[in-house]
Amino acid sequence: VGRPGVTGERLTQIAAVTTSSLPALKAYLRGTREMWNGQFAQAGESLQEAVQEDSTFALAWYQLSVAADWMLRADIAREAADQAVRYADRLSERDRRLLTALRTVRTGNALEAERLYRAIISTYPRDVEAWYQLGEVLFHFGPRLGRPLAESREPLQRLMTLEPTQATARVHLARLAATEHDYAELDALVEQVAGLSAESRVPVEMRMLQVLGRGDSAARSLLIEELRQQGEADLAELAWASGSFGAWAARQTSSSGSLDGTRQVVSLLVEPTRSAEAHATGRFLLAHLALAEGRWGDALEQLDAAARVDAGSAIEYRALLLNAPFLSPPGDQLEDTRQRLGSLPISPPAASPLVWYSVHNDLHAALRAYLVGRLSIRLEDGEAATRYLNELESLPLPDASNTLGRDLAVGLRAGLSMMAGDTGRAAALLNDLRLETWHQLNVASPFYSLGLERFLRARALQLTGSDDEALRWFGTFEYTTPLDLIYVAPSHFYRGEILEGRGEWDAALSHYTRFLELWSDPDSIFRDMVDEAENRIARLSAHP
Repeated sequence: VGRPGVTGERLTQIAAVTTSSLPALKAYLRGTREMWNGQFAQAGESLQEAVQEDSTFALAWYQLSVAADWMLRADIAREAADQAVRYADRLSERDRRLLTALRTVRTGNALEAERLYRAIISTYPRDVEAWYQLGEVLFHFGPRLGRPLAESREPLQRLMTLEPTQATARVHLARLAATEHDYAELDALVEQVAGLSAESRVPVEMRMLQVLGRGDSAARSLLIEELRQQGEADLAELAWASGSFGAWAARQTSSSGSLDGTRQVVSLLVEPTRSAEAHATGRFLLAHLALAEGRWGDALEQLDAAARVDAGSAIEYRALLLNAPFLSPPGDQLEDTRQRLGSLPISPPAASPLVWYSVHNDLHAALRAYLVGRLSIRLEDGEAATRYLNELESLPLPDASNTLGRDLAVGLRAGLSMMAGDTGRAAALLNDLRLETWHQLNVASPFYSLGLERFLRARALQLTGSDDEALRWFGTFEYTTPLDLIYVAPSHFYRGEILEGRGEWDAALSHYTRFLELWSDPDSIFRDMVDEAENRIARLSAHP
């Protein structure tokens, strides 16, 4: 796994004839080698050196965008993809198509990106870059759009056939193996990346998935000590991986597993030595993990702790969680939060450029308008909700946000329709969600993820009798981001409800049972929903 992988010999040869700068070419070759050894920060520095030496070096811009993805630098990734296309005139039509496809990925238009990569592969079936990026698109965007994570397996395995030494594809295959509890496959993949640079987080993540899946407490203690030595950038990414692919792990040792392992990983972000930004991010993640297990009181405690380091962001997260459709908070709690949203100062832009900490830069005004609108709907204050919807639609948003502002406005319009009792219109509106934002933004922000809108979409489809589509959208909350996990247990309840209504009693029982496993010790606020699931299990179990 030591030599450049996905770039392959073909792109390396092309690079040599598309720049007249020898220093730029040397920096490019060094950067690609570092990238596929897992030295992402060093790769970024080398590739930035390459484009400084030759600002028209399209392939260096392209590889800088790829490296920036692994560096968690959404700003660099998008800009570099744009520059790659801008200077692509010296490349062949085939390679210009690759650069255009990557820029399409960076805009979040996953369906169009998939179409472009499949078109390239149909003409050039041995194009390793197209296979790699197709696997990335299916892996990172598919589950959020209601498609199985396993769809990414074929392009990743095809890539491994064409480029056996490729290292980073093994990360995705390891994550797949972890979600399927295939620990023999995971062990083999861990062994295969053992030769990567000691500075790479790739082997660390793969060992983490091994340990979380097996439920060995002694091994977990050693793992946590190893993770404690990681930098904040890598820790945030490891927290994401643990929640997305190791969540509710160790099911082979208990009936349900728990989020304890993921919680331990995330808790490393809130240790005293961490920055305020890391601390706040960790608290927001911990709040979501608590609510994912039905512990609303613990979630509120985490938000209170977050407010001590970032009060502006904490009130935004509190407002979002109060809007969870399965939660019925008292009206005075909703009104108090609405007023505080209008009075607390907006958080300043994050100092760190890492996507986990900077994802809401330049978005807070729009998020406040959206959240006050959402709370107003819950308070049945349609006039205020309409006023804030209009404000949201008038605010400028960063170019990188793509369809976020439009989709948040769609969510408010659908909420107003639901409040008026027009479920059919709400379903029609929510079916028009575009969901076109880049995956790095989706995993770092519950607003970009649009988990609330996706859940409401599923519910509206269920209530209007579109059962198959409802089941599809209820299945979009695992393998995306830990911030989506709050919807997993309730989605099982409603999937059980749909299947029970269709007479598919065994499948319904499975979903009700899973719901109770995930909310095994919930707060009293959820007791009615838990009692109802228990009653339905008893009723269905009485049938032959």
